[in-house]
Amino acid sequence: MRQHKLAAIACLGSLLVCSTARTTPQDSQQNQLDTTAEDGAYQLAHNENSAQAKIKLLDDFVAKYPDSGLLPDVYRDYYLTYFATENYPQVIDYADKLVALGDKVSIDSRILALVSREVAYSAGCTDPGLRTPDAYAKATDAGRLGLQLIGQWQKPENLTDEQFAAGKKSFAIIFHGVTEMGESGLAGQMVICTPAPSPDRRATPPYDGRKLFDHLIDDLKTEQRRSPAVR
Repeated sequence: MRQHKLAAIACLGSLLVCSTARTTPQDSQQNQLDTTAEDGAYQLAHNENSAQAKIKLLDDFVAKYPDSGLLPDVYRDYYLTYFATENYPQVIDYADKLVALGDKVSIDSRILALVSREVAYSAGCTDPGLRTPDAYAKATDAGRLGLQLIGQWQKPENLTDEQFAAGKKSFAIIFHGVTEMGESGLAGQMVICTPAPSPDRRATPPYDGRKLFDHLIDDLKTEQRRSPAVR
């Protein structure tokens, strides 16, 4: 099942191609200069290996280019970097920012952000800030949205039907598990910081949430290195 999940995660990492159309010839040279500077600032942040330095560069980018078409890429770099530092509330925050862009980003990008968000929530749910009614509600809503999106997800060409089905099942396990956690919290019940197994317990092996989290982090970091931003 792991190899199928890895293939599904790998196909999610493609970044959006942002439009660079220009409206008037006289503005084209200045806009090209602005775009080059913006792209350069993003690539500087994207290629930084130090987590602390990278976050600082991303902060600088957002402050300078708050309406950039590269914000989906920036948000993904944020939550991947915060994954590496195990700052789970920030993973959740930036994954939510990306998902909030809605149809402006691909369904693949939103699914990956939601998977990352829910695994981060599971791993960090002992944090008091993630054990509030609002946090439980958001985790539940994110899990439900994830299940909705994987129902709409079209099979990438590089996956077999079997691989695609296995990947969707792995993501559904995550979304179902964290949705149950959120619902339990909202009902005042004890919340255990490991996603529950998928509903079909007979067909699913015992689910090790922490192990899946560790694998997912490695997969996401590998995918980040393999998928430079395109503009």
